Amino acid sequence: MEKIIIRIIIDIFSLIEWGRAPTLLCFMSQHPSLKGSSSIVAKRSVLKRFERVDLLKKRSQWKEGQRVLGLPKTKPDA
Repeated sequence: MEKIIIRIIIDIFSLIEWGRAPTLLCFMSQHPSLKGSSSIVAKRSVLKRFERVDLLKKRSQWKEGQRVLGLPKTKPDA
């Protein structure tokens, strides 16, 4: 066990001597706001273009042949 610890210490010092940071000692935590999207449960307030077109069709405000660029602002249903 002591030989392993001494070998690790020698490896770390050799990395430092050559100007490389030892990756064994570099630990960083992750900020809670950067967690995955699976933890997000709030309703989105911004709709994607296809969602806006579907909503306009549902509200009978979509005309067939209408351009998808420059759509009117739409708020999602609550």
